[in-house]
Amino acid sequence: PKLIRDNTPPQQNLPRNQTREKMGWWRKRGLNCDEILSYDTVKVVTIRDRKLGILHYSFLALICGYIVLQMVVNHGYLLVNSPFCSIRAYVRQPDVSTEMNMLPYCAPPSSMFTNISSDFSVLPCKYWGPNLIVYPETEQSAMLMGTRITQSLLSLNCSITESTCRYHPSNQSTFYVADVERFNLTMDHQMYVSAQSQTNAQDLPGIMQDINGKTIIPGEGEQLGMVGKPDVVYISTLLRAAGLDSLDQISNQGHTMRYDGILLLIMIEYTNIHGGKPDVVYISTLLRAAGLDSLDQISNQGHTMRYDGILLLIMIEYTNIH
Repeated sequence: PKLIRDNTPPQQNLPRNQTREKMGWWRKRGLNCDEILSYDTVKVVTIRDRKLGILHYSFLALICGYIVLQMVVNHGYLLVNSPFCSIRAYVRQPDVSTEMNMLPYCAPPSSMFTNISSDFSVLPCKYWGPNLIVYPETEQSAMLMGTRITQSLLSLNCSITESTCRYHPSNQSTFYVADVERFNLTMDHQMYVSAQSQTNAQDLPGIMQDINGKTIIPGEGEQLGMVGKPDVVYISTLLRAAGLDSLDQISNQGHTMRYDGILLLIMIEYTNIHGGKPDVVYISTLLRAAGLDSLDQISNQGHTMRYDGILLLIMIEYTNIH
């Protein structure tokens, strides 16, 4: 056997402080560069399973469809606020009224205080102005235009201190308001969202639709949806838009609508047109309901006037205001 000698000098056990002098400064402070410079990475796994693949892509399609629905249909990227709306409406008498002998529902002036027809389709007539035909004048977004007025005198045959005491009408007279269809309704409405977003009917284009959704073409003297001008429409146009040819049609009360009265609902809708520059427009739609609509006005002298006629209700709605 051969004896192999190792010429490497034996390692001497150095003191601890001399050993740390031969180490790097980061090791002296207990730092590990591998730990400091480490980073994370992603491991991609391909799943080859048709069932899981169908489930995965179905969920992706649903998520994409929901995003498209919110952005394109519901406009979820817009800031939606609730606007404040107000309206001012009044009626005006025509400059030239139709002669009474040309109105088929008017009796001759000599029979002013008598009923001519048994079905009340023909009664004496009077020409009244806007300050008399509309009652009450202070009601907001609604007005009653009288087509039939009944005047009477209230009298007492007892003491008002008695609980059973009641007023009794006497000296009644009923007449129609002549040429009420040629009165025009003027509407000026406005919408306010913020100081930067406020507008009114004169600043906006608009259209008016009838009960079937057909656009109404304004006639001579009418203004519908014209920028810079309020809406002006004849009562006869409103009646035709509500599907009525005349107030002399029979109502569900058995008399003419001129006698019983009718309710007309005007819906004013503000909406945004998305695409290009958004413009706020408004659409007016009319609905009708036949029935008895009347109010009693009592004066201090004991006279009373019963109004039966056209009750106009004006409502404002909004969609997609931003």
